[in-house]
Amino acid sequence: TFRIFNICDFILIFLGGTTMCLESLNKLLLVFLFALFLQAEAGDQTCPTSHPYVYYNGKYCCASSKEKHYEPQGDKCDGSTISRSSLCCEGDNFIPCPSGNCKELKLKPDTRIWG
Repeated sequence: TFRIFNICDFILIFLGGTTMCLESLNKLLLVFLFALFLQAEAGDQTCPTSHPYVYYNGKYCCASSKEKHYEPQGDKCDGSTISRSSLCCEGDNFIPCPSGNCKELKLKPDTRIWG
């Protein structure tokens, strides 16, 4: 019969540990794997932490959470909170999106990994 080993099996077999399994070790492993999954999903599709705000339909990343005020662009550059549809970055402190089309990766504050 095929069996997937968990971290407690590893401790028992390779470290000579006890058969008593600590649930917290399994949960820690799940958290680690979940973090790796998020990183793989995000890849280069997110803006770097130095310029975390996506704008210009995902083509650029801004260091500021505000738009630059530039009247010819109307409400897309009126100094308000920057968004994916904004066309200007406050202080022109921007970089191109590393992948060419960035998305914002946000977890809800109440996101639970288990139980």
